Amino acid sequence: DLEDGKIKFAWVQVNNPFQATANANHWIKAAREMDNFIVCSDAYPTVSGKVADLILPSAMIFEKWGA
Repeated sequence: DLEDGKIKFAWVQVNNPFQATANANHWIKAAREMDNFIVCSDAYPTVSGKVADLILPSAMIFEKWGA
């Protein structure tokens, strides 16, 4: 759906689909060529962060209250 243009917005949170999925290079290319907006929220730099239009920090276990 990303390459078909049906997905215009994707939020990737504490996951790395642009590295961990099958044929990741294909999806990276499709994400960059299409007119979409990708947000990545993670605690560490990832390949998905390199693909993202906006990177937001995620709190680590000791940086937040509760479970």
